Amino acid sequence: TMLRASRLEAILLTHLHGDHCFGIFGLLHTAAMEGRKDPMLLVGPVGIREMVETVFRCSGGWFPADCFELQFLEIPTCGAPGRDSLVGEDGAGFSAEKCRTAAPVDLGLVGGMRLQAVPLVHSVPDWGYVLTEPDRPGVLDVKSAMSMGVPKGPQLGRLKSGEAVTLADGRVVSPHQVVGPRILGRTVAVLQDTSDASAAIEPCRGAAVVVHEATFAADMEQDALAKGHSTSAMAADFALRCGAKRLVLTHFSARYSTSDALAPAAADGGPPADPAGRLGEEARAVLGPEGAPVVVAQDFMVLRGDRDFEPEPLLAVKRPPWHRQAVDVLMGDFAAAKRACAHLAPCKC
Repeated sequence: TMLRASRLEAILLTHLHGDHCFGIFGLLHTAAMEGRKDPMLLVGPVGIREMVETVFRCSGGWFPADCFELQFLEIPTCGAPGRDSLVGEDGAGFSAEKCRTAAPVDLGLVGGMRLQAVPLVHSVPDWGYVLTEPDRPGVLDVKSAMSMGVPKGPQLGRLKSGEAVTLADGRVVSPHQVVGPRILGRTVAVLQDTSDASAAIEPCRGAAVVVHEATFAADMEQDALAKGHSTSAMAADFALRCGAKRLVLTHFSARYSTSDALAPAAADGGPPADPAGRLGEEARAVLGPEGAPVVVAQDFMVLRGDRDFEPEPLLAVKRPPWHRQAVDVLMGDFAAAKRACAHLAPCKC
């Protein structure tokens, strides 16, 4: 990621399977090494605090005076006080039936955005996250305002913020005369792992982007359901039902690896095509030609919030601050990496 770990405001963990949470320990230590002193909020299912504190206790401890304070927000299995538990009769993950009628859990403001948690059907308690920006004032028509006699300066700002202004001659100019309708905040959702994200339909209505797992191809739906996962078609169906403006597929099975054994050669003789591209094509078929654009996620991909969450053409690993001498290894240019590191002292281990 291009964002320094020390600038993170919160870490949201969907569930406690290792591939979704074990990286938190290195991330927290990286933030400490970058000089972070502000508290870090960790949000997740019940058990996140015990997991983090146990690992740190067994590995040398975590000392807020030397690092920073860790704050925990554990979402109870009932979602909110007074509600029934969402866990199914098997005592494992949330019940599909209960999740379909469950209300989202409002977790307040995080980083200036409204954060909601929605229960997801998986093999362990699992929460998806829906973040919504605050609405913004509409666009101020400066020409119209000035033609009515509003001078340049603070009064223009007051109009934009929704306040009427009184001119020198006593006339009053109201915001509705010169300011367009409020700009609704965008919604971003991260939903994984799950075989049923129905509880997120309404919170994700009209979302700017939905990041949804697509572990399997469309012809493996039964396997997906049995393992608490989704197919490409299931993810696309969710995006269609909630009217998402962009769908990002992620969490692919290793069978869609880019290894030479599985990846077909490109038609032009270039690098092998990404086998996960098949999942993107299946999702596009469900959404139709006029449907939301589909992005097949890659490691180090950056989605540009200032460009309707279009993916950056270059992966983050190829851009600053990834400028260390050995970065060429990550880019596949081993010869260049060898030349760049030739002056380094050989390993003595």
